[in-house]
Amino acid sequence: PWKRWRLRFGKPEIKKWANVEEKADQKEQLAQAPEQPQEQEQKTESGELKIEREKVKELAEAAKGVARILREREREGLNPLIDESHISRIAAAADRCETAVGSENINKEELDAALGSLASALDQIGNAPRSRNVNDSVESLTKVIRRLKDVENGASNARPALMGSNETSLLAHLHRVENVAREKWLSLASRRSKLAAYLGK
Repeated sequence: PWKRWRLRFGKPEIKKWANVEEKADQKEQLAQAPEQPQEQEQKTESGELKIEREKVKELAEAAKGVARILREREREGLNPLIDESHISRIAAAADRCETAVGSENINKEELDAALGSLASALDQIGNAPRSRNVNDSVESLTKVIRRLKDVENGASNARPALMGSNETSLLAHLHRVENVAREKWLSLASRRSKLAAYLGK
């Protein structure tokens, strides 16, 4: 009878232990699961790098906006804020920034030169000789101020894109673009206030 009992109940016993082993295998698989998020993080980091590259392009577009509104002022015959040649320099530097990050590998030398040129050209805003006749617009100055704020924010947002590059010159030029843009819009804001008081607005 004992042998008969073993033969009868031996298979279910084997099945029971098989289930235990299967559960153990599942636990091992779960223990290995945390490795998957690491792959996701790498993909995310890779994606973020592409987004940061886009932020440099956004800075370039903001600089083009400054050039556009300055040319608009010229067409309207308003008191110049900057020599026309420097407006062209702003636009050209913005184009060079886009070109430098547009290829598969960022051209660090080109981007460095472009940011330096952009900072230098923006620094000329407000340096045009003052005219004795006041022919300006509070609305137009407000537009220039907004565009310069866009450049300041664009430079600030683009900075993390270059933090891992260990390129001191690039970061210094980018920081200078940010500072110059801030200085210029603050100066124009003061000029706008005086103009508004003069015009009685």
